[in-house]
Order: sequence, then structure tokens, then C-alpha cells
Amino acid sequence: MKNQINLIFLAILSGLFFSCKTETPSVSEFIPYISAYTGGLIYPSSIIQVELVSEQEVEPNTEIKENLFSFSPSVKGKAFWVNKRLIEFVPEDGALKAGQSYKAGFKLGNIISVDKRLKTFQFSFKVTEGDFDIQDEVLDIIDPKLVTATGSIRFANTVKLEQVQKAFSTQTSDKQSLSPVITTTGNPQIFHYSIAGIKRRENRY
Repeated sequence: MKNQINLIFLAILSGLFFSCKTETPSVSEFIPYISAYTGGLIYPSSIIQVELVSEQEVEPNTEIKENLFSFSPSVKGKAFWVNKRLIEFVPEDGALKAGQSYKAGFKLGNIISVDKRLKTFQFSFKVTEGDFDIQDEVLDIIDPKLVTATGSIRFANTVKLEQVQKAFSTQTSDKQSLSPVITTTGNPQIFHYSIAGIKRRENRY
């Protein structure tokens, strides 16, 4: 009976030791190997990127047949070498679901030689729930009485300029009705807006 108790005790200690050794490495431990990656809040049409610190002996603009990425929930798509350092995972249309959080794994050890603890780089991101996002820029004060507001409108999907122009109007809190000028940026998901002729007031509004 005594030997049996000792055996169980050793098994528990071994389990504790093993769990400590397999803790997920921190992002900082990957700094010597990974310079940038996709994280935070992204759009349903976004591409997942991992950029390595060192160049690899690969052919740019080629598909990667090896399964380097894993996602939870799963995401279907294809991976490509964009250049000798940058890898992109391009999800299939509709694969990224709005409002969904994802955990991702990148098999770094399949590309370069690293400690076994660092063979898989784990990161996460969340897909934005909204169809678009408006980002304001610093107000442009063109004269003491007037202000111009500028910024960008970012859509989750490709949108035509005519649709954006019809969809947006502007009114200030003191009932000034203004006409925003919306222009393209070269990216069919991002548009620039400019709202001129905003009257300045003594009080904030």
C-alpha cells in the first residue's frame, strides 16, 4: 500500500512539471523571428499576415501547399509567400464571420529552426461587427469662422462610390446641414470624405 501511494504522488508531481513546461510562450519570445502579424480588430474581408524577421529562400508570389495556419473556429483559405519575408493567408469569401473572435496558430517551426516551445506562434483577432467604420482626421481650420472636417470611411466589403455618396449626409448638433464630398482612394473598401463650411462657435458643439 505504501509503494502504491508513493507512485501516485510521483505521478501528480510529473503532471505538474509537465504543465509548467508546456505553458504558451509570450509574444515577446517571438520577437527575434516575427516582426509583425495580424491582430486586434479586422474586417470580414481582411487578409491574415505574418511577417518574418529574416528572409527565406522562397519564390515570391507563390502559393504555400503546406498547412502553416490553424484557426479556431476553422477558416478555409489559401496561404501565399508575398515576398521573402511576408506570408499571407487569404480566407475564402465569407469565411470570416462578423463579430467572431478567432484564435490562430502559425507553424513557425516548419519554416525556420526554433526551440520546440516556439514551433507554433499563437495569436488572436476579432472580426468587426459593423459593415463600416468612420475615422476622423484633425480638423482643418481654413479661416477664423470656418472649419473643414476630413476622414475616411472603411467598409467590410467592396462598395461603389455612387452607393457611398447616396448613403451619407451630414448635420451638426446645432442643425447645420452640410454636404460631404466623398472620393475614392484606390481601394474599393476605403473612401475619403471632406465636409467644408462648418461654422465655428464660441462653445463646443
